[in-house]
Amino acid sequence: MTECSQQQCPCPDCPQAASGATLPAKAALNEALSFDRASLMTVIVHHQDTAKEFVVHEGVLCGRSEFFKRAMGGNWAASETRTVKLEDVDPDVFLRYLNLVVLNKLHIQDLSSARGETHKIAEVYVLAERLQDTKAKNSLIRMLAHAGKIPKHRTIAMIYDGTTERNMCRKWTVQCVKQLLACMGMKDKDRRIRSYVTEEVPSEFVVDLMLALGEDAVGRPLKRKYREFLEDMDTERNDDTLNEDETSHTSASRSD
Repeated sequence: MTECSQQQCPCPDCPQAASGATLPAKAALNEALSFDRASLMTVIVHHQDTAKEFVVHEGVLCGRSEFFKRAMGGNWAASETRTVKLEDVDPDVFLRYLNLVVLNKLHIQDLSSARGETHKIAEVYVLAERLQDTKAKNSLIRMLAHAGKIPKHRTIAMIYDGTTERNMCRKWTVQCVKQLLACMGMKDKDRRIRSYVTEEVPSEFVVDLMLALGEDAVGRPLKRKYREFLEDMDTERNDDTLNEDETSHTSASRSD
């Protein structure tokens, strides 16, 4: 029996219909990845006094990251040596990013709390911002929203230090804290606000929070409104971007 070639097969006699499976999407030949040695590139990640090398398919990274796309396609030395160096990047964070890009999952290990999970997701977001990977950033915003935890001071500081004004993760962070304050009594609210006026939290966050508190309180849970913090959704509609039910991450060890 010849199987139907349609992506979602409607034929009653086709084995695909019986299994409920979906056939792989078709693509033009020039869009397919080649898997020869010449298509590989090396990313050297430097962190403090250590360096670690990652060998990755060029098409995987350049298809997602504008940073890698320019590095490998322009006049940079990397296009000749097929080697890109990343300074001040934790190899573990880069490995998490690679897993997200390749497997659409974020593998997080050795967590002491759910808030520790939030920090590790945010670490990858900051790297994705640096690498200009919008699809990864949107996936990570979904993960942060579904984690449902208010970011700690150190996480807020990291997000603000690694992003620029009007960044969507900054806005998400402000809205998280704003909703928390809306549920507090006056005394607890005052104590919480004062805790942010420290050297640990950037003054930019405090200003953004004060401006947000001047607006009407947000009524909908952040889980339901994370979409307003996503970027370039038009570019994602034709991709295999995971929706909120499909996006997943695994934690090898997690305790609240």
